[in-house]
Amino acid sequence: MVAADIRTLFNAPNIDEAKRQLSLLIDHYQSSMPKLAQWAEDNLPEGLTVFVPETGVNLTEKG
Repeated sequence: MVAADIRTLFNAPNIDEAKRQLSLLIDHYQSSMPKLAQWAEDNLPEGLTVFVPETGVNLTEKG
């Protein structure tokens, strides 16, 4: 279920795990729901800023 997969990102204990979960989500939906995968890649990193203090970290960078 998509909502549960997205919820996993925001329940992650830290930014590294959230980014890992995002990568897994994108990979999982890439073939079955490519528009969702693209939307997630384009938009969900912005929501992950809750994990990072204001340090200027760019969450859209891969890696």
